[in-house]
Amino acid sequence: MSSLVSKAIFALLLIYGSLTIGWFSRVKNWCAEDKGRVLMHNTVCYLEPLILCFAFWILDLSNLKVLTLPLVGALIVTFTFIPAFAGANFLHLERREKGSYVLGSLFSNNGYTLGGLLCFLLLGEKAFALSCLYATFFAPYFFTFGFSLAAHYGQEKGLSIGQNLKGFFTDRVRILLLFGIGTGLTLNLLGHSRPDFFARANGILVPLATFIYMFAIGLGLRLGRIKDFFRQIAFASLIKFVYAPLVGVGLGYLFGYHHILGGLPLKVVFIQAMMPAAIWSVIAANLYGLNKDLSTAIWIATTLLLLPLLPLIIWIVKII
Repeated sequence: MSSLVSKAIFALLLIYGSLTIGWFSRVKNWCAEDKGRVLMHNTVCYLEPLILCFAFWILDLSNLKVLTLPLVGALIVTFTFIPAFAGANFLHLERREKGSYVLGSLFSNNGYTLGGLLCFLLLGEKAFALSCLYATFFAPYFFTFGFSLAAHYGQEKGLSIGQNLKGFFTDRVRILLLFGIGTGLTLNLLGHSRPDFFARANGILVPLATFIYMFAIGLGLRLGRIKDFFRQIAFASLIKFVYAPLVGVGLGYLFGYHHILGGLPLKVVFIQAMMPAAIWSVIAANLYGLNKDLSTAIWIATTLLLLPLLPLIIWIVKII
C-alpha cells in the first residue's frame, strides 16, 4: 500500500505543482497564455497515442465475468446526458459555456490517482484491478463523443450530422488517439508480449504528458473566476455526486455485480461514479475553444468537494 500511496502523493504533487508553475509563469510573463493550446495540441497528437498504445497493449482481457465493467462506465456517462443538457438549457448558457458545462458534467476522473486509489485504500488490490478495467471505457468514449461535443460547441454555429461525421474521420487529434488505442489492442489480441522497454517508456511519458497538460492549464488559470460560475458548479456537482452514483449503483444491481466477488464490482462502480470532473474536459475546452475558465472551475471545485464527501463514500461502500 505504501508504494501506491507514495505514487498517489507524487501524482498530486505533479498535478498541482505543474498547475502552479504554469500560473506563476503567466503572472511573471515568462510564458504567454496562448502557448497553452499549442502545448496541449502537440502533446495530444504526439505523446498521447504512444501512451495509449503501450497501455492497451497489456490490458488484461481474461476475466469474462467483469468484462462488462467498461460498458457500465460508458452507460453512466450516456445516461448523464439527460441532466447535463437539461441543466445547460435551464442555466441559459451561451454556446461555449454550454460545451464546457456539459463535458464537465459528463466525464469523471476515473484514473488511479483518484477513483483507483480510493478503490485500493477502501477495498484492496482486487478492487484496484477492477477499477482499472472499468476506466478502460474512458479513452475511446471521450476521444469519440467527448471530442465531437467539444468540436460541436466550439463552433459559432452547430455542426450538421454530415459535418460531425466528416470531422470524426478528418480530425487529426481523434484519428491519432484512436490509432494509438487500436494499435495497442491489436497487438494485445494477437498475443504479442510487450517489451519491458515500453513499460519504462510509459513511466516517463505519462508524468511528462501530465506536466505539460497541467502547465498549459495553469497558464490560463484564474482562481478568481470560480465564484463567477457558482450556479454551473452547483448543478455539475449534483450530477457528479448524486445522479451519477445513483445510476451507477442501479446499473450495478441490474448487471448482477452484487453476486460477483462478494459484491466488489458493485462497490467499485459506485466509487468510480462518484468521482469529480475529468481533467480531459479542461484539455478539450482548451483544444476546441470552449470556455476554459468554466471548465477549470468545475474541475477544481468538484475535486475539492471530494474530500468532505469521503466519509459518506466510506459509509455507502460498507452498506451496499
